[in-house]
Amino acid sequence: VPDLCYLCHEPKNTKSTKHPHVDEGECLTCHSPHSSPKKFLLTDSPVSNLWEMCHDLALGEKKTVHGPVKDKKCIKCHNPHQSDFAYLLRNDSKTLCLSCHKKTIKTGTRTIANIGQSMSSTNNIHPAMEADGCLTCHDGHASDYNNLLVDKFPSGIYSDAGVEGYSLCFTCHDSQIMEVSETTDITGFRNGKKHQTSRS
Repeated sequence: VPDLCYLCHEPKNTKSTKHPHVDEGECLTCHSPHSSPKKFLLTDSPVSNLWEMCHDLALGEKKTVHGPVKDKKCIKCHNPHQSDFAYLLRNDSKTLCLSCHKKTIKTGTRTIANIGQSMSSTNNIHPAMEADGCLTCHDGHASDYNNLLVDKFPSGIYSDAGVEGYSLCFTCHDSQIMEVSETTDITGFRNGKKHQTSRS
């Protein structure tokens, strides 16, 4: 092991990101070599039971848990062996997320908009989304913020325009767009030099 396994199985070390157990040739951590009542000769099932032996996402402490994570469908987004993408993702984050979010999703408590449709019907897409994908602003597993965001952003349209309420935005953008009272170049939201988005 693993050379013995690779006499029949395709080597699992051909892509840029490899699961540590695969990289170390520890196939027997997850697979039984002789027989198993579980699919793929796994030593336990569902697959999430195996992953929980090593990964602790502390989901019970989070306000919002992503649906596939809640349903323990880890392999919907991750390849358990190897990948050409970070975090063993099955595709780049934008393509992967939109493989599900290309339709309206109804859960027990809410309706999640069809993000794919809204993106395809506009000429203006947030550059962070275009360049870096969904995981720039969203956590793929769980979050203490609305909509699986990684930091604070108000849920309503008419919200207090305080910097602290938009800390997600200011991980990339300059918070001066809300803080200075006069400007001629920070934003176009001005009455002369008076900055219309300033709180002062």
